[in-house]
Amino acid sequence: MMFAIKHEKPEPMEIGLETLQALNLLVVSEPQVASTFYQNFYLLIIRDILTVMTDYRHVSGFKL
Repeated sequence: MMFAIKHEKPEPMEIGLETLQALNLLVVSEPQVASTFYQNFYLLIIRDILTVMTDYRHVSGFKL
């Protein structure tokens, strides 16, 4: 998913974002899993998303 959101083409990037959003919805539904998941991956996910959002090559395809 993280590789997909960094892709320069909008289609793979959007698929990666949609998959990440679906994963987030699954993780949120289980509080114990969410706690462990976010402790391990939250900062990595936020960093990669902010990197993509601030990259000029991705701006046009970043709808989510």
